[in-house]
Amino acid sequence: MQRALWMLLPLALGWGLSGTAAGALTLRVAIGSPSRTKSITVTHPAKLVTRIGKIHELAPGRWFTLDTTHAGTVELSKDAYILVGERWYPGVVEFHPVGDKLLAINLVELETYL
Repeated sequence: MQRALWMLLPLALGWGLSGTAAGALTLRVAIGSPSRTKSITVTHPAKLVTRIGKIHELAPGRWFTLDTTHAGTVELSKDAYILVGERWYPGVVEFHPVGDKLLAINLVELETYL
């Protein structure tokens, strides 16, 4: 039980580290606090893949409003960014339901983050 709580602590605090096959460290950084909706846009074409496998095409400069039915992942190309709220983020952004709200988490390599 203690180990399970320890593993959840980084997510609860809004950060975490994980390694990839290539050995790069990936940070998990919470973007703001949970809210009923999140408005996003991207700089390059991207896809939002929901937890149930539905795919939403995201066009650059077009706004998309997410709610808990859109919980899933947006993976961006190397030079692309996603605007969540008022800030741009590189890498991967996951959207997790927290009750009836949505929490955004940026997965970004440590070198990119620094």
